[in-house]
Amino acid sequence: MPAFAVAGYHGVVAMLIVMAALAATLLWRWARDTTGSVGAATFAWAATALTAPFLFNSFAVYPEVPAALAVSGSRQSRSR
Repeated sequence: MPAFAVAGYHGVVAMLIVMAALAATLLWRWARDTTGSVGAATFAWAATALTAPFLFNSFAVYPEVPAALAVSGSRQSRSR
């Protein structure tokens, strides 16, 4: 990973946290665009991003966060 080459393990963890934040943001935007409601989008974001698996995998070096970002990004590109 380029983040590991540049900043080592802590760089990878920082990159994964940024990726998790971006995935959560894309989820909120997709839910808002789909429902047309900010409240419903916020509820969907909280129901997903505040769960233990999402929070604990956001700083662990596992492929779940990049996969979540890939799925969120593909949903955004298809909805436009």
